Amino acid sequence: MSLQSQFTTPTTIQATEWTTLPTRYRRPGGLLEHSLHQKRGQPLDSFLEGPLYIPSLSRLFVVDIPYSRIFSIDPTIKEWKIGPNDLVVTYTGTVYFTDQGMTGLHDPTGRVLCFDLPSNNGDPNNANGASQHHIKPECVLSKGPSPNGLVMSEDESAVFVAMTHDNAVWYVPFYPNGSVQRVGRFASYYGIRGPDGMAMDITGNIFVVHSSLGVVFVHRPDGEVGWRICWDAGAGKKMTNLAYGGPDGTNLVFSRE
Repeated sequence: MSLQSQFTTPTTIQATEWTTLPTRYRRPGGLLEHSLHQKRGQPLDSFLEGPLYIPSLSRLFVVDIPYSRIFSIDPTIKEWKIGPNDLVVTYTGTVYFTDQGMTGLHDPTGRVLCFDLPSNNGDPNNANGASQHHIKPECVLSKGPSPNGLVMSEDESAVFVAMTHDNAVWYVPFYPNGSVQRVGRFASYYGIRGPDGMAMDITGNIFVVHSSLGVVFVHRPDGEVGWRICWDAGAGKKMTNLAYGGPDGTNLVFSRE
């Protein structure tokens, strides 16, 4: 049997624009450190990442990286407000996040770190009813070429990490004590840049935004690509991240440059 006959052609799904950053929040002509190092001097009026939907607040949150702003969006009326790089929280309250910096294959020193959320024991000495804690993150994985988006496995026994400048998603499994087992590549891609944001649906499919190809690769749990989500974001614009949101958690929301 030839390799060509074994390949399953992924289904293409066309995405549409849902909302965009209002003009009043854009900063045309901005030349900041992010523009110089990440965009080769190209001015940026914004660079949206995130997104994170919080059902209890009925709000979608996105981050504007170069200008250090966080926006909240009311999904019912698509209203943007300034409100409270990638992280994921487990059911047991452990936060995993990436420290990307300017790392890449030339300098593979990016890290994945974690810490446990402190419990609220109702400390009477705290006027706000919550204990004060000094949180010291622990390094889970070092020597990463640009760690970016991440998502936990369904049973939370591993974390999938988008290594942007390796153009791959790494699979990072854990021993029962939380230490890392042998790390491998879950998926490899092509293009000038690489994978950025990630998400997982209730069936275990993993969604990976590719920052230079402008598509979302949807991997089945075994790693095979089952779908490609395409979106015409406009000239020079690319998708950066995605998240599930909406009242029932079934709307897939993208952010773009």
